Amino acid sequence: PIWKQADQPLEKRVESILKELTLTEKAELCYGRSWMEAGEVKRLGISKIMLADGPQGITRHTEPSALPVGINLSCTWNPQSAYEYGRLLAEEM
Repeated sequence: PIWKQADQPLEKRVESILKELTLTEKAELCYGRSWMEAGEVKRLGISKIMLADGPQGITRHTEPSALPVGINLSCTWNPQSAYEYGRLLAEEM
């Protein structure tokens, strides 16, 4: 399907997936199914969306890192700190 082709224009991909989704499937993608996850559409191979609390770090784990909120990070004007912040978030996810 076009919507799975990363080389296609975004608008074309969005239109393609919207045509394939039923109204119920669209609705199921817009709300949480349980704590920290949103709907999925197995029929089309769309996996559930995993969510995480913020903005101070990923709280899906029992011992997450305590990170500064984004506004504090931005006040450092330090791109390396921002990179490390993102790397740590990705690692904990």
